[in-house]
Amino acid sequence: MRNGAVYIRVSTGEQTEYSPDAQLKDIKKYAKANNILITKEFTFIEPGVTGRSVEKREQFKRMIAIAKKKPKPFDVVLIHAYDRFARNVKESRIYKELLRNDLGIELISITEDFGNDKNSFLMEGIKDVLNEYYSLNLRDEVLKGMKEKASRGELQSSASFGYKVVNNMLEIVEEEANIVRLIYDKYANSNLNYTDITKLINRLGVKTKRGNKWETRTIKYVLHNPVYIGKLRWSTNGRVDYHMFNSNDKTTITDSKHKPIIDLNTWNKVQEKAQINNKFSKQHQAASNECWHWIKGLIKCPFCNHTYTKLNKNKIRCNGYNKGICDNNISFKVSDVEELILEQIKEDFKSKVQININVKKTSENIEKSLLIKELESLQIKKERIKESYISGIDTLEEYKSNKELILNEENKLRQELEKYKDDNLDNIQKQIKINAKSIYEMLKDEKIGMDLKRNAINKLIDKVEINPKTKEISIYYNN
Repeated sequence: MRNGAVYIRVSTGEQTEYSPDAQLKDIKKYAKANNILITKEFTFIEPGVTGRSVEKREQFKRMIAIAKKKPKPFDVVLIHAYDRFARNVKESRIYKELLRNDLGIELISITEDFGNDKNSFLMEGIKDVLNEYYSLNLRDEVLKGMKEKASRGELQSSASFGYKVVNNMLEIVEEEANIVRLIYDKYANSNLNYTDITKLINRLGVKTKRGNKWETRTIKYVLHNPVYIGKLRWSTNGRVDYHMFNSNDKTTITDSKHKPIIDLNTWNKVQEKAQINNKFSKQHQAASNECWHWIKGLIKCPFCNHTYTKLNKNKIRCNGYNKGICDNNISFKVSDVEELILEQIKEDFKSKVQININVKKTSENIEKSLLIKELESLQIKKERIKESYISGIDTLEEYKSNKELILNEENKLRQELEKYKDDNLDNIQKQIKINAKSIYEMLKDEKIGMDLKRNAINKLIDKVEINPKTKEISIYYNN
């Protein structure tokens, strides 16, 4: 009897015959007839996910990760059809070769038996091409239908803040609409910017449609959404330019039948003001993208964990405050922060006291985690061979032989784990302090460029926290 894994995928809106239960029922029937043992542990079900890309298929990625373990956990992967495995020729080929050639795990489509000769290679390849063609064609047809609906001014998304959907039409929610009117009024008729308005709305205790606090990008989206003047905007790629108010190849804007919340005069006033502010914003963004100092991206707010960003030429401030989601408005001079960090690094590499090391990177070391998982897998196997012996599937001699193999493997893994004992942390501490001294000298050297300094400090340090009141500094080093 071979050990088997099951992979089941269902795209949103597919027919009943492709439901997880229907696929699993057929796969179990096949497994029983072909002497393949399948368990719940190795049954991977992916509901409502496209087969075009592996990126969003978490269960598929989990199955591949488990398949790479040694000794191999299963001998065969059962799928209902090859389009369940992938609808992308490139990815299908990569993962089939990984399973079959590299890991020695067979992949079987229970509804498509192409045999084992040279013709099977050809037929399987043709099937993969047809699967990808079907996926691409379906996407085009769906987009064509959505574009047609958009041209008719029909709703294709959830309701924006200020509205609710009733019979596929937008209706005003007066309580939310008053907030929308307030946002437009403050931007059009006062000196408040996106950040100021964000703070105001959060102080009022208003939540977004998803129940979250408001951010500057949320305010920006409201101020540039034509839904509030009775129009609907739809984009083929799901991304919308905030300042796009006319239809083009990728974006469709049409009149709708729903009632507007904002009048055209207020709307135009807001867009004109935003256009002027946007020019200054782009100039500021271009300046902030430059490597203006090696501390860039290093300082984290101790209250919200957002990065400190450039406030002006000489100061930095919490970006969480800029977004309106943090109350920490205390800014620091760049020169003061530089001096604080350098002094702390110097103290750390000279001192015999243990320094802060990024705990996650040391305790969750990838190799150590894999070894622990393999040990856990061996425990499960011990239980399985014991059950096989008790149920009479294996003889006593087979049980002893299998147990001995597992115990030998277990001993090897435990020996490997010895390398990751806590006493190794002393060596890590020493090495980081050596590195810290070298990089400290590099940061003090005026002949070395800012890009090189920033690259070096980011390898040494994970983050720096500064108490806004006491100016006490905490440095967390990378392992």
